[in-house]
Amino acid sequence: MLPWECKVIYFLTVCVVPRRNALANDVAWRALCQTLERLDQWNTYCVLVMPDHVHLLTAPLERVEAVAAATANLIGLRVRTRAPTPYARSI
Repeated sequence: MLPWECKVIYFLTVCVVPRRNALANDVAWRALCQTLERLDQWNTYCVLVMPDHVHLLTAPLERVEAVAAATANLIGLRVRTRAPTPYARSI
């Protein structure tokens, strides 16, 4: 259940570009879990991983925490599949 005292909750969707089934594997799941552990300024309530995108229901611990910073960590995931993707970069 979501806390009532939470001032803001974001529903984020991060897509693989170009759209392909890059996330339906154990390597991608482990990389996502490791990334979420690094987001220590966020409470993540729900994660739904689809083959080509991820949905998150998340809220910052502090109101000033930027959603762009959290999204940058997610976009920075380096998951090697067949070829480097345009979003794969080091953080």
